[in-house]
Amino acid sequence: MAGTASKARRPGCSASVRRRSQGATRKAPAIGLYYDAFQLPAGVQFYLSNANGRQVVGAYTEANNSADGLFANEAVQGEVVNLELDIAPAVDLRTIKLHVDKAMVYFRSYEHLNVYRGTTRDPDPYDLEGSSSTCMINSKCPLGVNYPNQRKASLQVLVRTAGGDLLGSCSGTMINNTGNTTAACKQYVLTATHCEDNNSTSNNTFSQFLFRFNFEKAACTGGAAATVNT
Repeated sequence: MAGTASKARRPGCSASVRRRSQGATRKAPAIGLYYDAFQLPAGVQFYLSNANGRQVVGAYTEANNSADGLFANEAVQGEVVNLELDIAPAVDLRTIKLHVDKAMVYFRSYEHLNVYRGTTRDPDPYDLEGSSSTCMINSKCPLGVNYPNQRKASLQVLVRTAGGDLLGSCSGTMINNTGNTTAACKQYVLTATHCEDNNSTSNNTFSQFLFRFNFEKAACTGGAAATVNT
């Protein structure tokens, strides 16, 4: 990755620092980054964007830190990922920990990002529509019509394999806890054990899972790409 640093002065403030880097994988439809060191102190904002700047992911802040220092971000459209750190004047640069361990190239489940290309493109360029198993029914099809709440609870789970070099997808659902109240509601996700190939119960195994909510198409078959919130 190539990196640059620049200073931008804000009105009434000392000079803040903006650091930029760029990563590229030729002809990649989309790229997701995985970090083995991710600790941002207060006063730092981290953004990612695609080549034309139409997609901006972030800002990530100290609120995204985890105890094990692991992190992953949603895929960025295209073969270029721009990384930007906006650093407030009082921040000690030595307290920032940011190291990319893996860059994952997406070949499926990225069609919703095509809107950021800047030109109109086929939302399903590899003709993957309908290629899943017959037991995987689109939630917008007739069998799901009478279950709007259950559809809202459904999600796609992106899982990095134990070897770390492959990324797969599974389905999951939000479930309730009988001890929950409107004042104290703990959220749980239910998914299959085979989605994580070691059946691990360690917290850091799940630190780089990505959960996509509202990942559904508008119609039962065909149509526009799915919308998504990660």
